[in-house]
Amino acid sequence: MSVLNSTRARGPVALAIAAVAAYALTACGGPSVPEKTVEKAVSDGIADKVGLRPKEVDCPGGMPLEVGGEATCTLTVIDDREIGLTVRIASIDGAKPEFEYDVDLAKLLEK
Repeated sequence: MSVLNSTRARGPVALAIAAVAAYALTACGGPSVPEKTVEKAVSDGIADKVGLRPKEVDCPGGMPLEVGGEATCTLTVIDDREIGLTVRIASIDGAKPEFEYDVDLAKLLEK
């Protein structure tokens, strides 16, 4: 009986691991961070650092899940001004990336 219970416990865990792995793979077979995940992380990170949340964050295409992986994003702030932003994965803790940002200063200074 205990072998049967042990097999049942492993089934859902294996299924969950397989689902997460399938979700993280791109068409080329490498892991990636989906567009919506990058956008939420950028919005949350900026809100934490400066106390204001961007009106919108757009990071088309997501990014590779690897240290140094990059995405080019556009922030829309309260006055509907757009700010360019390069988002980079600085480190990965388990499967969770830690992001760093570089603002496109030229676009920021445009009026």
